Amino acid sequence: MKIRYLSIAISFCLLSSGCSFVVETSKRIWGSSTKALEKAQVDGITKDIQCSFDQCYEAILSLDRKHFDGRTIEAGFFDVFIKDPVNAHIVVMGIEGNVKTTKVGIFFSRHSQGVLTINVSSLSSSAKRKVAEVVFKELKFRFKEI
Repeated sequence: MKIRYLSIAISFCLLSSGCSFVVETSKRIWGSSTKALEKAQVDGITKDIQCSFDQCYEAILSLDRKHFDGRTIEAGFFDVFIKDPVNAHIVVMGIEGNVKTTKVGIFFSRHSQGVLTINVSSLSSSAKRKVAEVVFKELKFRFKEI
């Protein structure tokens, strides 16, 4: 009887606290939480690029090692771990010279009409710098930097 009441009490607490706690906890366990990368944006490398969201997003995805139908392309620079156009970010890993699981976040925000602010952030300064160099070089080649 006590177990039943305890189960009901725990269920009530979990349900009343909302889903975000459960979702974020499961993301941390799985390894796909972006909270640390979001906080690291303060120290991120940021540039304003004149392009649409879709154009910039696709340009960055083209740098993925597995860009075409899952075939590995040697020219790729990183592995895309998370693609989330709804929340306007990409998380990449597998940066050469770093631990394979080091995450780097690429965040998009609208600066003004037709101009996006791109922020590259990571807890690893070397991984952040390497990804920023590759990403901004590609974007500068395709679009106008503001």
